[in-house]
Amino acid sequence: DLINDKKYSSILSENETTQLRVEYFETSHNYEDNKDIEKRIEIPYASEIQIEFDPRCATEPNSDYLQIYDRSEGGSLIMKNISGKAGSQNWPKKLTIQSDSCRFFFHADESNNDWGICCKVSGYVPVEVKKFSPNYLLIMLNLICYLI
Repeated sequence: DLINDKKYSSILSENETTQLRVEYFETSHNYEDNKDIEKRIEIPYASEIQIEFDPRCATEPNSDYLQIYDRSEGGSLIMKNISGKAGSQNWPKKLTIQSDSCRFFFHADESNNDWGICCKVSGYVPVEVKKFSPNYLLIMLNLICYLI
């Protein structure tokens, strides 16, 4: 599950040109009443990001909700007032956003609460591929030393 997937590491082979970056948005479980939480997530240079919801996500229906914006600053509201009991009828499994950042806003009113929210946010970013380029000066010096 998403909670146990938090310790992420990436080992690149010499031919890879991208690396997966992973971040999380998570409330406490159960979350606190009467609280607003906002988190910005940025994965610089990613062409898109994926948001994957833990299947246990659950909030008080219609009163406690999550909003997702397609930029960390400003941006458009892409998911408005996601709330309700756990299950795919209330919570999407996965979203893809054509952006390198997003913003989560969670609102909990003063009454009931539930398990809360956990989202894995991931995106592929370019990495510099080091290619071998011979040092011709060093080759010439080695050749001269060999000839002497």
